[in-house]
Amino acid sequence: EKVDEEIISLSHADLQKSMENITDLMTQVRVRPYFRRGKPEGLIVSQIQPNSVFSDLGLMNGDILVNVNGNRISSPEEALQLYDGLKSGSEVNIEITRRGQKKKLSHFA
Repeated sequence: EKVDEEIISLSHADLQKSMENITDLMTQVRVRPYFRRGKPEGLIVSQIQPNSVFSDLGLMNGDILVNVNGNRISSPEEALQLYDGLKSGSEVNIEITRRGQKKKLSHFA
């Protein structure tokens, strides 16, 4: 199965600045668990604010976060792994499902 991959380069400084305030960060997106056939399949994102770190990450409303750096994401708590990964400034790989298609977003800071 072919997975569409998109490489996104982010400024580490911009990223660090957006990561400083998690409360502010949470106003930029709405995240809720996504279930398919009664099983958690990831987190669906909506209400992404333009020019937020989430739009910079290449995410779009309706995307389902499935995996971050090889770790399955099925609860908002697990989404904090994404936050930690971004904060540490290392490479971050996000796997999403967009309109039924698997997509991989690779980020380098």
